[in-house]
Amino acid sequence: MHEAERLSHQLHARLPTFARKVEQAQTSIEEALGCMHAPYVAFSGGIDSTVLLDLLFQAGYHLPVLWGDDGYDYPESLTFLRESEQRYGFHLQRIRCMQPWRDWCLEMARPDLAEDPAARASWGNPPLWDATWNSLKDASLHAYDGVFLGLLACESRGRRYALKGGRRVVYQVQGEGGMWHCSPLAQWSKRDIWAYAIARNLPYNPVYDRLAAYGIPCEQRRVAPLTCFRVVQYGSHVWLKSGWPDLYNSLAGTFPRVRSSV
Repeated sequence: MHEAERLSHQLHARLPTFARKVEQAQTSIEEALGCMHAPYVAFSGGIDSTVLLDLLFQAGYHLPVLWGDDGYDYPESLTFLRESEQRYGFHLQRIRCMQPWRDWCLEMARPDLAEDPAARASWGNPPLWDATWNSLKDASLHAYDGVFLGLLACESRGRRYALKGGRRVVYQVQGEGGMWHCSPLAQWSKRDIWAYAIARNLPYNPVYDRLAAYGIPCEQRRVAPLTCFRVVQYGSHVWLKSGWPDLYNSLAGTFPRVRSSV
């Protein structure tokens, strides 16, 4: 991150409007915990879920933390997950998620890998799973009744719709077995997220700084799995080829269609 950008985030964190957003997020967390009996935190290793995790743990809410492994993450992201476990003192439950993997395989014209749960060599990430689920939406089948999500309404049209522009923060999803969802950061902007992290010296995924060095705008710096459609949408495979050539060659070797996106 450039120093001018860092300074801008520090100044933003001093604004009364930002302080109110932090207070509102804390209130939303307390409201949600009044509805949930067995919640968990969905942690991706991205900056949004990193801020959410810190908000919860600093408030003393040491909830189970789950990570959905969709395959092919940056090596720095995997290291950051382990460091976060040590920093906050929790065991990260690594859930191998098959539905996102199937969608990716079909999109990349490798249907032969889509339905093979044993295709570990093509997965990209180390097979360090606590369980294999269809997706994290199956949480209600595993005794959880609520989830805290680091979703921002500003990030996509779908999220704005789901969160009603940031006004719907705590709600139930009948399609997920009546799971309670809480998105305490729904009304936050990316600037708010970074202001929280920088003002509190919060460690974050180093991939962000590498993407910043490539000149990628703040709103488009993605550390999501490389099998995520928005990674392709933002052209991150271009930077992957030059910045992480070994990872790129591994991904493109299994999914040749990736080369057409570069």
